[in-house]
Amino acid sequence: MFTRSAAFYDAIYAFKDYQAEAELVMEWAARHGWSEGGLLDMACGTGRHAQYFARKYQVTGVDLDRHLLEQARQRLPEARFLQGDMCTVDLGQQFEVVTCLFSAIGYLSDEQLPQACANFYRHLKPGGVLLVEPWLRPDMIRPGHVGVDRAEVEGAQVVRMSRLQLEGRLSICQFQYLIGTSQGIRHEAEDHRLTLFSLDEYRAGIEQAGLRFQWDEPRLTGRGLLVGVKD
Repeated sequence: MFTRSAAFYDAIYAFKDYQAEAELVMEWAARHGWSEGGLLDMACGTGRHAQYFARKYQVTGVDLDRHLLEQARQRLPEARFLQGDMCTVDLGQQFEVVTCLFSAIGYLSDEQLPQACANFYRHLKPGGVLLVEPWLRPDMIRPGHVGVDRAEVEGAQVVRMSRLQLEGRLSICQFQYLIGTSQGIRHEAEDHRLTLFSLDEYRAGIEQAGLRFQWDEPRLTGRGLLVGVKD
């Protein structure tokens, strides 16, 4: 998924306050009695949230992308990072907290959303809490929006131009990269397809899995925070 951009993923998102986001997530977990214990970070990426979770929890991270996982292992060698699909991975254990952040849930299809929620449930201990940052909802989309980000990575200048378009229930994020070094300039491209789930659809998936649903409107980055509690 991030094969083309894994090497400069963190630099592109240097503006993102992972620490503040992780602290808000841990506040929610603490409200439900889990200020420590085991934490499973689904779609953990390069481990930027996990490095802060590890200050209080025993962290396990799962991601589909092996390139991102390589960076996570370098960042947090004391944690366990595994390649797997959030819908089907079976770690054979349960955790006090399960997270799925940075809108990774949006990469799922209509059929996969309930599968992932059921898998989150299976990996939670009784009383455990699920914390999910959703992707943009349909009413939040600005079709045709164009953005530009710039970063420097190991002497290379990276410019990313993004454009958002709609295709039915899918939002397609078109990413075009220019990577310039003293040896030349190369071009890379990625298209990311994310489903525009409504809040009711998220709620249905979480509740059908057997979790008690809660909704925190402003958190984390203006997209809200989905909360599920396993009674």
